[in-house]
Formats: sequence, structure tokens, C-alpha cells
Amino acid sequence: MGEPPMGDSKTSGAMRTTGPAGAAPGYALRRIAIIAPSGASLRRNRIGLITAIAAKRHGVLVFAPEFGQGDGLALDALGIERRVMPPKPPGLALFAEQRATAALAADLASYRPHVVMTYGDETGLRGARAARKAKVDRIVALVNVLPSAGRGGDRARRALARTLQLADM
Repeated sequence: MGEPPMGDSKTSGAMRTTGPAGAAPGYALRRIAIIAPSGASLRRNRIGLITAIAAKRHGVLVFAPEFGQGDGLALDALGIERRVMPPKPPGLALFAEQRATAALAADLASYRPHVVMTYGDETGLRGARAARKAKVDRIVALVNVLPSAGRGGDRARRALARTLQLADM
């Protein structure tokens, strides 16, 4: 994405891309965005992953439709930036989803992540579409469980199938 190679002393946005020796306080090796169905889900299911990524000095930005007070405190304690995902605007479902995806893609493009990790039924698919639109280098679909048959299962299975098609991993 036009980044200077690792070890180059040029800056890219707010993040420096110099090597570990003499790294500045705002230094990050890579920028990773995580798109989740809720802040509670991030705290409950992904806090270990986020902690490990941040410990390796990568920049992390998390998106979710909402963050509870406990969710925000847990992320703040790790120094993780968070943003509320743009809500799906009212209107015809197809056009509303396209506008929500475009808004998320614009947020991703401004952060310029190297990797987007996305999960959840609707948020996983929206995140993968937005990452593709923002031309993110790597899209990773995280899957906790496979959708079951029955109520809502068909829609969830279709969303997961499409998310996996858009993802690199």
C-alpha cells in the first residue's frame, strides 16, 4: 500500500515504520483493525488476541456497533483505540447496507491497516466487504462457531460463506 519498507526512517501517517532500535513512542510495526459484532464480544472472545498483538507493538484499532463501559475500560487499559462502527442507515436494505459498508471502508482507509480481522454474521461480512473496498492488504475472517440450521441459520451460513470468499485467510 505504498508503505516504506521496514527499517526505513520515513513516516507513514501517524505511525512510524522504523525498526525496533530507537523506536518512537508512537511506533507500530503493523496496523491491524478488528471488526466485531459488539464491544462485549471483543472483551469476552478476543481480549487475549488483542493483548498479544499489542504486546508485539502492533497498532490496533477496533470497531464495533457499540461499546459498554466495561468494554471501553478493558480496551483503554491496553491502550487500544476504538471506534463505533457506522450504523446501518434507514432505507432499503440493500442500499442501506451499501452505505454502511462504504462508511466503514472510509474509516478503514483513513487508518490504513495492513490487516483487517473481522467476525460475526453481519459485521463479519460488512467488515470483509469494507476491507476489500479500502484495498487492505490482508483480510482475515475469524470464525468462532459454524452457524446451525434453523432460525436465522440459513442467513448466517450465507453471510459466513460470502465472508470467507472475500477473506484471504
